[in-house]
Amino acid sequence: MGLYEFRLDDSRFLSSSIRAIGIICDLLHLGDSRLKGMDQKGGNKVIATLLIGESFTGKTRSLETLPGGTVLFSFDKGGYQSLDSSFTPPIMAGGKVPRKRLKKLKFPSISEPSFMGWLKSNDKLEKDEILVIEYIEASLISLNQYTASSTKLFISFANDFNQLITQEALCKSKGIWHIALDSLSSFKDNIIKAILGFSNHVILSQPDWGLGIAKIKEVIDTARGTQFDFIMTCHIQAEKDEVTGRLKEIPLVFGKGLPKEILQRFDDVLVTRSEKGPSGMEYYWSPIPIDLLIGIGTRCFDDLPAKIPQNFMALYGERLNKKVIGS
Repeated sequence: MGLYEFRLDDSRFLSSSIRAIGIICDLLHLGDSRLKGMDQKGGNKVIATLLIGESFTGKTRSLETLPGGTVLFSFDKGGYQSLDSSFTPPIMAGGKVPRKRLKKLKFPSISEPSFMGWLKSNDKLEKDEILVIEYIEASLISLNQYTASSTKLFISFANDFNQLITQEALCKSKGIWHIALDSLSSFKDNIIKAILGFSNHVILSQPDWGLGIAKIKEVIDTARGTQFDFIMTCHIQAEKDEVTGRLKEIPLVFGKGLPKEILQRFDDVLVTRSEKGPSGMEYYWSPIPIDLLIGIGTRCFDDLPAKIPQNFMALYGERLNKKVIGS
């Protein structure tokens, strides 16, 4: 058995102190001719898309443009609220009427507040619904200089994710076509807390950091191996390039090499941007390297414009829709 080839229910130890914690685990109109003429590669395959950007630039909200039932694994407290029409104020700047939400949100029952519990229920996702599984817990502030550890959220997520992986046929029969993790920047904090909890360490050792990096890559690789479209969101951090001395923007995660390895694991890496336009705030994706971001690009398209709508159906079209229609 390899170092990371184990399940959560495995009681054996990786070392004298670390218990197994592994997982098997709009600027352009939609009819714009530039979008119609884009060369899309890959045919009817699943998509793997990373959305990176600053807060409030539309990362989570764009999930409502996916055509089928979606499961949102949410680690950002309240992050799903941008998808919930009940949080849209009735009066907005300039007296505009709030835009109509494209998706309805649903949650597991209070008695079974997990994805595992929802799978056991008779409920299923309609094409216009997003199932939100939120991994948030209220915890006391540590009374010393060390960060409080907690294994609860990671174990809950890993159990849920294992169900998604091992019961793909059941998940599809319940209307699931897309999965999203929001966001990597918060998810990695839970991995750190879990490693501290399982190892009984107060600070991470070098091997602990290595285990954290391996866990992040394992989750992404496992999600990419499913039959579901996979979308991950991530915040941005600025870092000074050691060679050029210039600032560069990279995904907000730990590790020197991990940001680059994360970018390489996705077919399409899109930056979410927003800017004030003549009729209010305009939100768009940028699919090409600009400014400080050099790791942006796409394997699925050729010659994309510098700004495209934050709309999965407008970008991927039939590649997404054929699977859902045939369900």
